[in-house]
Amino acid sequence: MDSKDNNSGTLKTVFEDDEEYGSSEELPTVDATPKGPYQRELDRLRQQLLAQEQKVKQQEELLLQYSTPIRPTVTDPTLTPRVPRPQDIAYQERIRRQKEQEETMKTDPTAGPNPEFLLTVLQNLASIVIDNKNATDVTEPPKFSGRTEDWDTWYQQFRTYLKAKGWLDTFLPPQDPEHRASTKQSMRKSTTN
Repeated sequence: MDSKDNNSGTLKTVFEDDEEYGSSEELPTVDATPKGPYQRELDRLRQQLLAQEQKVKQQEELLLQYSTPIRPTVTDPTLTPRVPRPQDIAYQERIRRQKEQEETMKTDPTAGPNPEFLLTVLQNLASIVIDNKNATDVTEPPKFSGRTEDWDTWYQQFRTYLKAKGWLDTFLPPQDPEHRASTKQSMRKSTTN
């Protein structure tokens, strides 16, 4: 039950059953009068002041934290700097030289190989390949070791030898009558040469 005190203009709350909530000598009151026009501004300024004080306190704690030296509790031997080994120093030097050479190759176009020289080398290689394509300077057939795992390699080399000598057609079994005739002709040519 709420009642209004006529003298002060405040709203008082009176509990009907005071025994249920415990007895108290003073009855709780709620002030329902509006605050003055400056009260809100004062509350806002108080909150700002509290916030600023908290920030200053945090900054002081951080400064105190950073100003005290940190002492390691355990000394770890793996954290100590390692003396570089001679091979490490040599490796670093090689990497540095390689980077320098790469940079000079990128910046200096005359440092590259001569295109005319490359062209002559490629022409010489091409002529060697063409000359060796028709070469029949195979003197001996490949030797077979007798091991089963070497059979495929030897057989391929042996067929290559027979082809270089011009005897492959005589080595292969005849398939049909036309093949037999061409084989006989090739045998006659190879025996006469």
